[in-house]
Amino acid sequence: MHEIVQVIVFAVISVVCILITRPLAKKYLRGNTVKTNLDRMIGKHCLVTEMITADQKGEVKVMGNLWSATSLNNVIIPAGEYAEIVSIEGSHVVVKKMDKGDDISC
Repeated sequence: MHEIVQVIVFAVISVVCILITRPLAKKYLRGNTVKTNLDRMIGKHCLVTEMITADQKGEVKVMGNLWSATSLNNVIIPAGEYAEIVSIEGSHVVVKKMDKGDDISC
C-alpha cells in the first residue's frame, strides 16, 4: 500500500512540475526568431506573368525571380496586372490584386 501512495505522489508532482516549467522553458529557450530572406518578400509588389485563376496557379515576377502563385480569396488576376505578396506557403506565394490607385513599384 505504501508503494502505491509513493507512485501516485510522484506522478502528481511530476505533472505539476511539467505544467510549471514548460511555459518558462518555451519562453526562455526559444531564442530570437530570425527572419529569412524570403520573409522580406511579404508586402512587395509583383508583376503577374501567367494568369492566376481559382483553379490553377499562375506565376509572378518579384525581385527579379519568378514564383508560382495563387491569389487570396481565389480572385482571378490576369497576366500583366500587379499584385502584392501576402504570404509564402511552401514553394509558392499568395498574392492579392492591387487596385488601380495603389502605388506600383516592383
